[in-house]
Amino acid sequence: MPGNNITVVDFTLSGIRVIYGYFFQGKVYVLQSLESSTLPLDENGYLSSKEATDVLNMLLTTLREQTKANVNTVIPLYPANGFVVKQSASTVATIDPTSHIVQMDFINCCSMINKENKDKSTKIIYNEPIKFYDDYRREYSDFPIGVQSDHLSVKCYSHLISIDVYEHYRSILNSLNLNVYFELVSPVAASMFINYFDAPNDYIALDLEKEYIYLSHISNHHVIDSKYIKYGLNHITQTFANKISQSIERAEELINLFGLSDDSPFKFQTEEKLSVADINLELSHSFKTLIDYLNSYISSNSINNDTPLILYGLGGNILNITSFLSQSLNKQVKLFSPIVIGARSKSFVPALGALRASEFKYQASLTESKKFENNINFTRGRFYRED
Repeated sequence: MPGNNITVVDFTLSGIRVIYGYFFQGKVYVLQSLESSTLPLDENGYLSSKEATDVLNMLLTTLREQTKANVNTVIPLYPANGFVVKQSASTVATIDPTSHIVQMDFINCCSMINKENKDKSTKIIYNEPIKFYDDYRREYSDFPIGVQSDHLSVKCYSHLISIDVYEHYRSILNSLNLNVYFELVSPVAASMFINYFDAPNDYIALDLEKEYIYLSHISNHHVIDSKYIKYGLNHITQTFANKISQSIERAEELINLFGLSDDSPFKFQTEEKLSVADINLELSHSFKTLIDYLNSYISSNSINNDTPLILYGLGGNILNITSFLSQSLNKQVKLFSPIVIGARSKSFVPALGALRASEFKYQASLTESKKFENNINFTRGRFYRED
């Protein structure tokens, strides 16, 4: 039978997205998905607290009314401002009287890692395991729950974000009295979903949205770097509108209709006397800044030329965009666009990844998380609410 239904809240520059569903027997099931319009930003470039709080409250109220669910625990996805990945390791004595590895042992490893990496300017929000080891130094890729061992050793990637970003979005959740199951940054959550679909071990991920892009480097299925850039489809559309001397609205219509398609096999012009080739040419030029960002990222991270790029997000709706990016970058480009009933928008990929993460073997179930929260006194790890 399916486990607990999970609510994911994705904070983005394009607004707030909410998904309610579960991961069961290798599939994501979405019962409800909601998305706000674009919200105003404050002087720091974060979603305005008041508007974000009001809108999130409205979305959750709608969710509760439509699903009859008592939604008070969420998985938040934060913007990756100041995102840093550190490789960490820890060893703890197992707590089971018969010396079998239990979930709490991993929790305690995370608590030690968090304490060792504590910093005033950053916040560890997640520890993603790379390998587990027992007393005999046997190596495990999956969490070795139930294996007999006096100790558990963990090597992992610790994900840190700016403390200012963390406190800003956490305060919005706190103001609505929401508990936190666990926390992720958006590009990491997206990679967790992409990886499930036979993704290559190493790739570059591009999330192309209205107001922003994420550029991430994935190595051995782990995000080792991610850059958050306040530049997106709206900026490309504005440039295109200027080039063809049309309104933003008309430029967007033309992009949606023709995208980066090759010229029509028959004579055709729009009412503005633009051929398909004209649209392709001007729109291609409008992507120059994005291409520059991509080339700079690839160069600065010394990424191999044969490392493919995987595109997800709203940008994937533009016709022929993968061919265009492939030619511009001289690199293989793939479009990630899974069809999930209830969440068809390409923008929901990170939230779908968070649903998948809720079923990882090392991850405490929602029921266990609440039990630990209420009954066990220990130094908080990255799964638990810090009051």
